[in-house]
Amino acid sequence: MHVNYQSDKREARKRAPYFSIVLERGECPAGLIFLSEIAVGGRTPERIQASEYALDVVKGFFLSKAKELIIKDPTSLLQRLTDFINRKLYQQCKEKGAEFYTDAMIIAASEERLYSISTGDARVYVYHQGEVSELRGNKGVAIDLGRNQEAELSVASMDIDLGDVVIFLSPALSEVFRPQEISVILQKEKDLDKASLIINTLAQRKGIEGELVTMAWEVSAAEPSPKEKPVEELSAEEEEGKSVETATREEEKPVALVPESFIDEEEEPEREPKADEHIERIKKSWLGKWKGKRRE
Repeated sequence: MHVNYQSDKREARKRAPYFSIVLERGECPAGLIFLSEIAVGGRTPERIQASEYALDVVKGFFLSKAKELIIKDPTSLLQRLTDFINRKLYQQCKEKGAEFYTDAMIIAASEERLYSISTGDARVYVYHQGEVSELRGNKGVAIDLGRNQEAELSVASMDIDLGDVVIFLSPALSEVFRPQEISVILQKEKDLDKASLIINTLAQRKGIEGELVTMAWEVSAAEPSPKEKPVEELSAEEEEGKSVETATREEEKPVALVPESFIDEEEEPEREPKADEHIERIKKSWLGKWKGKRRE
């Protein structure tokens, strides 16, 4: 994953408004090999908290539950996760009388298909054989999460091939760059790190303000899991130490922030979610933060 991020100096944000996860082959029974999300929110403390919450829910869920996912349609799971976030933020808006709103765009990919769920104006493009096409949702710019009791989501999916490049732009950048411009940049610069840097640099020169996030991911055959690798290769890796991705996951020790019923697509919709002490702990933590901000 190649990311270039330029923060908004006026933001009080402590963490970057995005994440990406690259999964090994066989790690997710649903066949997903890549997940990412951008949630910018806004400049107020409430909106920053809302965007961080949206990121925490999705990231925590997939890092802790990816190995258990049994789903037929990833889009449906992404919708249910986003609906869950929307309900929680809407509840906070009503209870606290504040704008806990955020935009959000989540993408997931297998080796053959790309899926997205979005609100706000972040955009996804796919670079295929020298041309860039936009992954367009079934709606225009959907309403931010937390504004309405029922989430209004823009849903999209498309086929992808090995060698394709997926470009993920935050709202501030998506207002400036069009497919033709992105295509020219990728044709002239094959290094994705440099290409993402060029996009952000051009935006800065044009005076674009806000959170500038450019993410580029090349679709490649997922790496085999350690169990599938030869013993001698695994031993060499152990001597060198764990990969950055694996080390990061262990340090974060993620927990599921959503009900267990999200795991299995076949569960009955009317069934009540199982009690989860992690959910209550996270909920109390967020409520404490919001109450503290309100007192200030």
